[in-house]
Amino acid sequence: MAFHKMNVFHWHMVDDQSYPYQSLKFRNLSGKGAYHSKQTYSPQDIKEVVEFGRLRGIRVIPEFDIPGHTRSLAYAKPEVLAQCLSEEENHITHFGPLNPLKNETYTFLSGLLSELFGLFKDEFVHLGGDEVENGCLSKDPDIDKSREEMNVRSFQAMHLYFWRNVQNLITRHSIENPEVERQIIVWEDALEYVAEAQKSVLLHVWKSDLSAALQQGFNVIFSTCWYLDLLWDVRKWPSYYLCDPFGDPNNPPLLPMQQKKVLGGEACMWSEFQYDDTILQKIWPVASAVSERLWSPSFVNNVETFSPRVEEMRCRLIERGVPAAVLNGPGSCPSSGVLSTFVHPADAGISPQDVANKVPDKLYLPLKSSWSAFSENKSVSANNLSTWYCLFYYVLGMLTGVVITCFLASCIKSSLMGSLGFSRSKVGLNRTGWLLLFVFLLGCLVLNRMFG
Repeated sequence: MAFHKMNVFHWHMVDDQSYPYQSLKFRNLSGKGAYHSKQTYSPQDIKEVVEFGRLRGIRVIPEFDIPGHTRSLAYAKPEVLAQCLSEEENHITHFGPLNPLKNETYTFLSGLLSELFGLFKDEFVHLGGDEVENGCLSKDPDIDKSREEMNVRSFQAMHLYFWRNVQNLITRHSIENPEVERQIIVWEDALEYVAEAQKSVLLHVWKSDLSAALQQGFNVIFSTCWYLDLLWDVRKWPSYYLCDPFGDPNNPPLLPMQQKKVLGGEACMWSEFQYDDTILQKIWPVASAVSERLWSPSFVNNVETFSPRVEEMRCRLIERGVPAAVLNGPGSCPSSGVLSTFVHPADAGISPQDVANKVPDKLYLPLKSSWSAFSENKSVSANNLSTWYCLFYYVLGMLTGVVITCFLASCIKSSLMGSLGFSRSKVGLNRTGWLLLFVFLLGCLVLNRMFG
């Protein structure tokens, strides 16, 4: 991410299938809800991830999706979830969203959020809000009873009640901890439920254009056309590069004031059909196209000129140990230390010289340029410099040994000189002296090899 100037890591940490967060207040959340006891995130793990990102200029924003995507809580906190009944309504088939009308729900959320805010210092926290299972809420007898007592008739009224309470929890925490004023991010599904709090809520658009969110005054993050897990045919990657949130042909151009409310974009990677050994190849270098789009003006949108750049970026990623996928067909990334020319782009009917002539220098950097951390020039220069250092210290060590020996020969009394191996009859070295000098010089050489 840092290679691409992507500066926010949105960490979707929990979901229906697993609850890997190790809470110290609610220890059974991961103990009963995670896939496995070794597939969890401890507070120390989280601190290390946050610090790792900070050192690279990357903010870490967690997502704890509520009120939906919470089935994994059923193993540890079933009392805060809605009970989803069968069609005959004679038995519980599964647990669904958080029960929005139960006081225990907000007691739990207050404790959980307080703990999270101690680990994540960023002002934003993502709270989901998408794909809530209203059918389950409608069949829970406890919720039906509460709706009558509280005069909460519709689903919309229930969700409004829920998000008002959540917003109150966030506000209370900000008052008690004024060093960070917390703000929440929600998916666009919750737009109508958080509309009254648009000044303190950031809307994450993932399945539509920006018009609805901007018309209601929200600040937004845009992801609609950048779902990396949905790119089943890698040859269609140019659509990720050409997607422009400000230039949707189906809508009028955004006004300058509206553009200012688009705080950024996000490439999303969901892992339902990926695993540790495949996920990076699914992300890179398609996400490189998203990065250039987000950091470039709209007129930088030529796929033909971007293709060789993304091929070179792929080679850089591979050089740095990132298993980036192939985008443009046959091509090659030479091994480190053998680069002497441009990396030839994938077979697209053009030569490296064509690329160099067509693409402006500011947009296309060959691997052998000084900009590249893995250029041939840098590695050769480093090797030459190391050789000169070794030679310098070797000669310096020998000269130092000779000077010290001569100094001893001229300054120490003759009786002591004899014991050191110097001849008493004349200024010179006997066999023992030569042996000591040899040992001394050898020691200098060893020290040079160890520390020089």
